[in-house]
Amino acid sequence: ESELKGMAEYKDLLERYDSQVVAHEICKMVKDVKKVDSHTYECHQGMIGYRNFGSLCYIHTHGYITAFCHFKEHERGNVSLDSVKSRCAINLRCGRFSYIK
Repeated sequence: ESELKGMAEYKDLLERYDSQVVAHEICKMVKDVKKVDSHTYECHQGMIGYRNFGSLCYIHTHGYITAFCHFKEHERGNVSLDSVKSRCAINLRCGRFSYIK
């Protein structure tokens, strides 16, 4: 993580956007990239999917792990570069909903 903080791209993000938010999200990315190899998913027809009640669901994501799985499968030739680009973003939470009345 300290290596990242020295990179020009990291510093550029901090200057452009809220530095606390960016730093927090990058910390989450660093944690999630370490989980990719032990993460359970399926790659089918160029998409990353998760088993949900016996069928594959391509909508759900698991934090940044799903994005890193796209990179991994792209390197293996199973996912297109366009698919990787469509899944790479900083995911910001905008709120929470309580389902309890």
